[in-house]
Amino acid sequence: MKYIDAIRIETGTEAKDEMLDPNSASQATIAGWLMGRGFTDFHVHGEESPFGIELGTPEGPVVAEPGDFVVQDETGAFHACRIIELSPPRDEPRRPWTLEREEDGTLSLRAAVYQAIGGASAAWEHLRGAGTFDDVQAREVAEALLAELVEAHAVDVDTPA
Repeated sequence: MKYIDAIRIETGTEAKDEMLDPNSASQATIAGWLMGRGFTDFHVHGEESPFGIELGTPEGPVVAEPGDFVVQDETGAFHACRIIELSPPRDEPRRPWTLEREEDGTLSLRAAVYQAIGGASAAWEHLRGAGTFDDVQAREVAEALLAELVEAHAVDVDTPA
């Protein structure tokens, strides 16, 4: 899924109108952005700062909170998106990435490939400006690799080992 527009929910937006407190200014900014795109299935969630915006999404109602993004996809639908900082702070050493096995200690090659692609997608030193992660293309890459392993090496990619 590709996103065509987004806005981040901020608290404490500087009010252009002195009659609005920073929380109300933030709410007005988000409401104006949504309504400017023809979207009205939302309401403010919470009475005080920090507030959230409850969105009617294709998946059902979702609350976007300060720090989250509200994104519009290419079909015109709106979604809440939380950005998780995956890069460790500079004063902490980078932890090695490891595969997560099932409770019984097994792991299929298919699961390992998908985990590795997910881990590699977060391997940027700085995620800001890194671009958009295309989950459809990532699945295509994983499936192409798995098909090659099955065809060229007769590997069973679905049986846990």
